[in-house]
Amino acid sequence: MDRNTKSHLGAAALVAAFLLGCQPSQPDNAVDESTPSTPAPPQASPQTPPTGVDERMPDLAAETPARDTTPVDTTIDAVRLSAEGDTEKNTLGVPTSTFGPRDSVYAEIQSNGTASEYTIYAKWIGADGNVLADYGIRVNEAGPKRTVISLSKPDGWPQGENRIELAINGNVLRTETFTVH
Repeated sequence: MDRNTKSHLGAAALVAAFLLGCQPSQPDNAVDESTPSTPAPPQASPQTPPTGVDERMPDLAAETPARDTTPVDTTIDAVRLSAEGDTEKNTLGVPTSTFGPRDSVYAEIQSNGTASEYTIYAKWIGADGNVLADYGIRVNEAGPKRTVISLSKPDGWPQGENRIELAINGNVLRTETFTVH
């Protein structure tokens, strides 16, 4: 093995060591909107290829990739949060707005409109103001739609009021807050 190959393998091992941060769970049609450029490990077989990096990577770049900003006639009617759910089956547990530091946070987003395709963007922001994850979920269906997303932080959520900024095609429509004790 030559020196360059050993160097690349060492760098890959270092990157793998950082993959213990935020771990979002997304439905099959999720589109990754993070900024670094390392491929994300598969969580499910996405229908749309990811366009960035695994959200578990630390924020190494300050720039966020361009978002789809095509105007659409779709709104977010309601959002419910829970410590239990399933993003693949689109189910949500008992609603709550209070979580433990190691809980997964699930969000059920109820959207409605005439657009046959759009992207729901979720920017997860910790109580300390740091962006923990920022990704998009492609929706290919008009009318009322339920979409369940989640984020887990094995290293623990920041204590205090955390939030999720929800946008459709780049237009922020709702901010949901939740408390971590």
